[in-house]
Amino acid sequence: LAPPMDFVPIWTDQELKSSYGPATFWKVVPPPDYVALGYIVTPNHEIKPDKSVVKCVHSSFVKNGRYFHFDNHQQFLCPDKPCSYNPETGEGAFLWVHRTLKAVTSLWVSAPEESGLNSNNFFVSLNYLPPAAPPPCLKPFV
Repeated sequence: LAPPMDFVPIWTDQELKSSYGPATFWKVVPPPDYVALGYIVTPNHEIKPDKSVVKCVHSSFVKNGRYFHFDNHQQFLCPDKPCSYNPETGEGAFLWVHRTLKAVTSLWVSAPEESGLNSNNFFVSLNYLPPAAPPPCLKPFV
């Protein structure tokens, strides 16, 4: 395990003035040969997370996973459905979405393919589609 090199802010609710308080989603920047298993969220707009709050995993311990389908109406994960979103019907695969006149931000849940360990992490996309790269998931220990 290794600490991240940095964090990059991906989305903030600063313009929304949310009644839930401030929030920022951060992409974890791993060191070379390491991967981040997801993104993190902090309850502020300006302060980067401390590098001790998350660890990156060596790439030899991960494999490609997939994004779970999340049924927004029934509130459960549907692993047998493809990841997609239909903005006309409001049906989709994301865990959460925020729409403004300027942009769309969506969160996606990662899951292992067949074998692997689920780390229960999320990834951020700046549109209705899942991120282009498959999510990293932990390999099973043998």
